[in-house]
Amino acid sequence: MRIKPEFIFSDERGKLVQLFDLSKWKEVNYITIKKGTIRGDHYHKKTNERFFIVNGEIKITLKKNISRSYICKEGDIIHISPMVKHTLLALTDVKLISFLSEKFNSKKPDLYRGDPK
Repeated sequence: MRIKPEFIFSDERGKLVQLFDLSKWKEVNYITIKKGTIRGDHYHKKTNERFFIVNGEIKITLKKNISRSYICKEGDIIHISPMVKHTLLALTDVKLISFLSEKFNSKKPDLYRGDPK
């Protein structure tokens, strides 16, 4: 689901965009995706995730019962709730920041393939 920034201020000097309150986020990651490649294609049982597109353009497909796709570009914010499968296809080279509500545990990752049950 696309969401809007919580606050935007703009004047002759430029723009300040408050993306969202970080109090409920436990991990922040910087991700690059090369044009034509896919990332994700999984879902989380407990973790909420948000992507902030720094630059580039992706097609993101979200699936929970039904599948919906969106084209997202620089400045877009996407929220992914638990039990929503998400697949990102890079339409250009992409740089994004991901925010996770749970720290990633490599020994017991909250990553599941297939469709959410």
